[in-house]
Amino acid sequence: MDAFIPHAQHFVQARNVVSISMVVGSFLALVAGRSATNAQWLGGRSRCDSCGARLRWQQIVPVVGYLNARGKCGLCKVGIPLL
Repeated sequence: MDAFIPHAQHFVQARNVVSISMVVGSFLALVAGRSATNAQWLGGRSRCDSCGARLRWQQIVPVVGYLNARGKCGLCKVGIPLL
């Protein structure tokens, strides 16, 4: 029965890999999106595409922030695209 219980170390390693992958993926999506519009990609805050409101730090955490905000801007309630 012990063979089916994942070891805590493997779980922690998998969680770390997934977390780092989400952060790197989010940053690459930011770079790609801002490069397409010739915007600065190393400065400035993320903004809503619809109303231009600055997204709070809680909203820009990969996956968790999107789910907490229900995929919408906190001000204008327009959906925020995944990519």
